Amino acid sequence: MAVPAHETVVYGRRVSFWALVQNELLKILRRKEILWFGLILLLVFGISFAWTWHTRSSARAEADSGLRYWEVKFEQSIEKTRQEYSREMGEKDLTPEQKAEAEAARDAAVAQIRAEKDRMLGAYREKGVSPATPLSVWWHVDTLWHATFGLLAFFVFAEGVMIQTSEFSDGTVRLLFAQPVSRTRIYFAKTISLLLYLAAALVLAALSLLVSFVFFPGESNAAILWSDRQGNVHVLPYDRALFRLMGTEVLGEIFFVFLGFSVGALLVKTVYAFAFTLLGIFGGKTAQGILFLTTVLLPGASGEKVPEIVRWVFRVSPLTYSGNLGPFLFRDLLSAGSSSLFSGGETVFTSQGGFAVSAGQMSQWGIESPPFLNSLSDAYLQVQVLGNISLWGGVGILLAWTVALWLLGYIAFVRREV
Repeated sequence: MAVPAHETVVYGRRVSFWALVQNELLKILRRKEILWFGLILLLVFGISFAWTWHTRSSARAEADSGLRYWEVKFEQSIEKTRQEYSREMGEKDLTPEQKAEAEAARDAAVAQIRAEKDRMLGAYREKGVSPATPLSVWWHVDTLWHATFGLLAFFVFAEGVMIQTSEFSDGTVRLLFAQPVSRTRIYFAKTISLLLYLAAALVLAALSLLVSFVFFPGESNAAILWSDRQGNVHVLPYDRALFRLMGTEVLGEIFFVFLGFSVGALLVKTVYAFAFTLLGIFGGKTAQGILFLTTVLLPGASGEKVPEIVRWVFRVSPLTYSGNLGPFLFRDLLSAGSSSLFSGGETVFTSQGGFAVSAGQMSQWGIESPPFLNSLSDAYLQVQVLGNISLWGGVGILLAWTVALWLLGYIAFVRREV
């Protein structure tokens, strides 16, 4: 009787492809590192939960809404400014004229803060949204997601490396390859088991949404305001920006996992695979940034014509995205010629009008930037590289590199001599 294509005969017994997948999953679960991963994850999540609880409690002690929270922060900044001027005036022996000048400077500084307060809060009231503050439920989703997903991403990457290298390290690879099962089927089984492990990690990270809505309910209409060079104010809902970034991070994690998976198949030594992958990503990103600066930005700024092929080399490089499509989000925020992110963005641009508010100013007023903006803080150089590539174009490039890495690992795996 013919054996179905998805089954293999081992010692007279039929072994289905899914049995191979199950075997690979059991290898992952039996690793002693899994226990340590779990304990570290619980510790990090516990710390993040406690910090989120403290942040929300502190904010609720000051205000009951995002607008009121910002108003309180502005008033505290005004009072702090007054105290600083009064302290400086008290420490110096000023003449009446100098005292009058100091008081005038104090009043001007206070008036400037009040003007910014009225301008910013007025814009949010006009748009009918709340600013992004720790009183928003999305702020806490943002915090917990990035705390858990970042750690889980590294764990899955580590398993992607070890699922290839562990059998070489343990000396069981000869037994594995001696079985009457093709290496292609084994490689596919490892791939599917890794994807299932990644899916389980994403489910755990997504629990941050449930935890946030259960333990940290709050405003759901928080938004980020930004303006174009014509002074038109635009509204970016916090939840929309966050989900877009989360989606790009998941795609980036798939690339990162399969990079480790393929390097593991190539090098077979766990330490070498870890070192090569991590140094390649972070060192390569730095090197590419310097190379782009010296071959494209500086020559372009001095009037030299930069060949378009040079720009495209950088655009299709996987290091441009660093396993993350966040730069597309950053660019799209600024697509209309934005001045800067209104709620305290990390990068400040000169504008012809609108709301140009720097992160430094927001910090002086005691107003925090939304956590997800910190992950975009290094995106400016990458935005310069992207040019007119669309988000879907970036997705295609990243997936193409992922498939190419997977195929490279496959070739190394099936041709490996043991």
